[in-house]
Amino acid sequence: MKLISLRRNVIYLFLFSLFLFFVYLSFYDNVLWWDEAEYMTLARNLLKDLTQFTLFEKYTALFKPPLLPYLLSIVFRFTGFNEIVAKLIPPLFGVLTLFVLYVFSIKIFRKESLAFLTVIFLAINPLFIRMSTLILSDIPFLFFTTLSLYFFYEALNKKNYYFIYSGIFGGLSALARYQGFIILIIYAVFICLYTLVKRNRDLIKNKYVWFLPIVFILTFSPWILFSYFTRGNPLQFYYDQIWAGSWHGSQPVTYYLFKFSSGILTPPLFILFIVGVLIGVRKYFKQYSLLLLWISVFFIIFSSVGHKEERYLIEILPLCSIFITLGISKIWKLKLLNVKSSNTKWFILFFIIILAFTYQGSIYYFKNANLSSRLAIKEASLYLNENTPEDSIIITNSLGTLGYYSERKSIRYLDYQNRNEFFCRVKNENVSHALVNQFDTSPEYTYTLERTPYFETFHLSSDKSAKVYRVKNEIVEVLC
Repeated sequence: MKLISLRRNVIYLFLFSLFLFFVYLSFYDNVLWWDEAEYMTLARNLLKDLTQFTLFEKYTALFKPPLLPYLLSIVFRFTGFNEIVAKLIPPLFGVLTLFVLYVFSIKIFRKESLAFLTVIFLAINPLFIRMSTLILSDIPFLFFTTLSLYFFYEALNKKNYYFIYSGIFGGLSALARYQGFIILIIYAVFICLYTLVKRNRDLIKNKYVWFLPIVFILTFSPWILFSYFTRGNPLQFYYDQIWAGSWHGSQPVTYYLFKFSSGILTPPLFILFIVGVLIGVRKYFKQYSLLLLWISVFFIIFSSVGHKEERYLIEILPLCSIFITLGISKIWKLKLLNVKSSNTKWFILFFIIILAFTYQGSIYYFKNANLSSRLAIKEASLYLNENTPEDSIIITNSLGTLGYYSERKSIRYLDYQNRNEFFCRVKNENVSHALVNQFDTSPEYTYTLERTPYFETFHLSSDKSAKVYRVKNEIVEVLC
């Protein structure tokens, strides 16, 4: 009877996931974000040559993790280069993550209904929904980190060989996003704390525990070798990642504290999360200690770096959903297929409130998509693709989108707030065109370049939010 119930719930989960898959696809828009465009450019180049991991300035772009571009290029070998096909990959990984979380939650709660509820809380998270619609590495990263944690959790329950699986999927998570290496820190801290608190050296003596970091590094090692042979340094990918992160400025250390209840979680879910954490710490610390450590380490590390975005903490969402379920299960005393009738109306009302905040949170993310402004950049970039020589060099602040749609060499001028420095860059790099727009903001002087004797207007987007200049005369007024 229990097996029949499990099969039925798996079928329900599959149908629910299939529904979500098409819901996520319905948010498709026909212009790519900066990072999406970079991943697609890498995939297009890898489709021609698997060693050509290059972007717009034609150097090896190691600051981008390799798993998604290589996966896309492999898929494109069967389907042809296609944005719509690429849009299928993230929601597919999102659905697979829901299945992993379902199995993981059953191990924790021992109740299928609570496991299913945990999946629902993740599935309706606005951040999870938004990231599932973008061609980014965040959702594949989430899938592999969750899978690695699940196998580590199971390995602690005497399934020793699962440590190996945890290391393999941890290595894949690092190939999806370099921050996957944080997993090794979490596992090491947990093992040390376990040994000290329990005064038990079984984990340290377990040979399979030591296999975990070995297979992790072996899984990641092809990229270390690629980094060495292309750039001369096996850790060049790490330095390039730091360099790329410095492009976008920094946010205060408290950034995630304020975003936790409004960007990472919605306010009702945040309240339930706090309740679940308090219950987990007070009554079930042993059972939830690994999960608490996972959330804490990722939160502390990402709070300490300069540039911050809500999506950088997406790997904690499944565990937040577990604590949310723990909180609500204690508040309403949910039991398998037996919700007390006196609590049912309150539960339904609260769930409606949760869905309302989910809708509001989704509106927040999709309103910030600035579709019309990005369409203008796409329009201008396609114009450059059709009306400029292939060896043209374009300077812009919309590097990712412009490079992808124009298929021209592109350079960036974000740091050139001084007009003379900008002119020197144009002169020294033999720039032929410049693109400015209102989405990726530019220094004020760049919006009136046609008033100088060196530039002329080459194209103006239909909504006038993006403008392309052509260099018409050699710049002579500045010494470079």
